[in-house]
Amino acid sequence: MMDNCQDDYQLLDHTADTGFEVWGKDLAQLYINAGCAMVSLLTTNPGSVQPAQRRLVQVEGLDRDDLMVRWLNELLYTFAVECFVPSTFQILQLSDNSLTAELQGEQYNHERHGHGVEVKAATYHQLHITQEPDGRWRTLVVFDV
Repeated sequence: MMDNCQDDYQLLDHTADTGFEVWGKDLAQLYINAGCAMVSLLTTNPGSVQPAQRRLVQVEGLDRDDLMVRWLNELLYTFAVECFVPSTFQILQLSDNSLTAELQGEQYNHERHGHGVEVKAATYHQLHITQEPDGRWRTLVVFDV
């Protein structure tokens, strides 16, 4: 489904790692699109994920950049440990150092969702959230794989 993703991200080649450049019309959409990009790395068929279950996610960080890394690592935790793959993300609260989101998705099913890249963690390497002259927000995220 991934119905609230805007496909405003681009996979980047990176030596021994993988990453993506992501954009959003506002900060909330930037975090949503980063989550969508991560799901597209973890699965080969993210469009097959159904919004059957809900999860509440809360993360805190020192600043926007730290918050992005913690957000993505929390999503990775829900995937790797809880076997939960999100299909939609709703940002309920967002500030420069905290984020609360509701995830909708389902238990991971290898046959239906496929197996993408095995991601170890989101990193701080080259990560910096900026606002572009056109008003959109942008960041680059590199993952340790």
